[in-house]
Amino acid sequence: MKENALVLMTTKGAIVICGCCHGGLTQFLSYVEGTTEKKVRAVIGGTHLLKMKKDEVLATADSLKEDHGTPLLYLNHCSGVKQVTNLRVRLGLNGVRDFYAGTSEEFEI
Repeated sequence: MKENALVLMTTKGAIVICGCCHGGLTQFLSYVEGTTEKKVRAVIGGTHLLKMKKDEVLATADSLKEDHGTPLLYLNHCSGVKQVTNLRVRLGLNGVRDFYAGTSEEFEI
């Protein structure tokens, strides 16, 4: 499935600003890391986890840790409230943040 995203390259890794990751968050990050040859430092946007069951979300969190170095997650719309809570349980409160309209974040480049 095709997906649109903006990938900002920094000296500390890629920052991905995405729509919904319809094809799967971890698959999308694997593509970005394979293409850029840099780890993803942060993901901003929707992650299309809304319809995932708890065990699927926890498996996604495990993959984010094991395969992708636990990028920071700034999540909104199609990520799902319960799913974001499950990510926070596995990845910690500081690693999974809400990022709704009007939110801003600064990254060292």
